[in-house]
Amino acid sequence: MNSKHALLYLFTIFLTLPCACSSTEINGSTPKYARQLCTEALQPTQEKIEEATSKQQWQQLPPLFQQLQRSAKDMWKNCVPKNSLNNIHSFRAQAKVFFQICQQALQTANQQKWDKIPPLIKKIKQRCSLCHDEFKFP
Repeated sequence: MNSKHALLYLFTIFLTLPCACSSTEINGSTPKYARQLCTEALQPTQEKIEEATSKQQWQQLPPLFQQLQRSAKDMWKNCVPKNSLNNIHSFRAQAKVFFQICQQALQTANQQKWDKIPPLIKKIKQRCSLCHDEFKFP
């Protein structure tokens, strides 16, 4: 290989390095974006929870909280904030706390402690707002 080819080869490698190093892969797979999970799963489930609570349809809450908890776990383990990939650790910490609150709400609903549900819904909504504010989700 002559020096021109060697230089071209090194230049090509140099240009492809940023692509390889800036990959958004996590655990070997392309992550989901949090905003998509939020709009497709979390928000609709929360709306159903609020509706069931306002109508005092308590028996509907355990499966809804179970669904919310599953989505929250997915958010924590598999999602990234599209606008802030450099803040992934902060995002994961927020998502973990959100998951824990959803888990607490599920346990409370399974124990049929209905009077404790409204404060937990308020905590869930506060967590959502905090995350949306921090990671600039509309």
